[in-house]
Amino acid sequence: LRLQITSPAINQATATPPFAVNDDYDFVQRPQDAIPDAGAYEYASGVTTTPAPAVSLSTNQPIYAVGNTLVLSATITPGTQNNQVDGYIVVVIPGGAAYYLMPNMTSWSPAPTPVVRNFTVVDFAGPIYSTIVPTGLPVGSYTFSVFGVTPGSAPTNPANLRSNVGTTTVTLH
Repeated sequence: LRLQITSPAINQATATPPFAVNDDYDFVQRPQDAIPDAGAYEYASGVTTTPAPAVSLSTNQPIYAVGNTLVLSATITPGTQNNQVDGYIVVVIPGGAAYYLMPNMTSWSPAPTPVVRNFTVVDFAGPIYSTIVPTGLPVGSYTFSVFGVTPGSAPTNPANLRSNVGTTTVTLH
């Protein structure tokens, strides 16, 4: 899914700071020409890319009620680049507020906090978080995300991503 020399996406991006990013998903510097390419990848003739760590996310069921057990599972592949990341688990609740799982794995905070720091990405597949759905949560859709960023950098800046963003959405009735 990388851009080819004939791609109509070359030199078509319109993002400007603060929304522009300095490199693509393969960490190829943007732009290679005067204008960045549209999409996740920048076309670069003769540039060898190094795959970034990849993560996918799933839950044990799509719909929950109070008292159900929610299990969040991840599949992680390290890639071939520098695999040191600060890892984040985030949930966006009905109404749009985002909460970050704290390192104690039992509480959530609106302040961006990595659940792990300077984590060396390795092959992994299995549960990463489990909880019993408590009373008092708003009903609706909850979107969970997992991703890695350059250690010590802001997770809210897309230029700091060092993995894709794995997401899954569940519904609370």
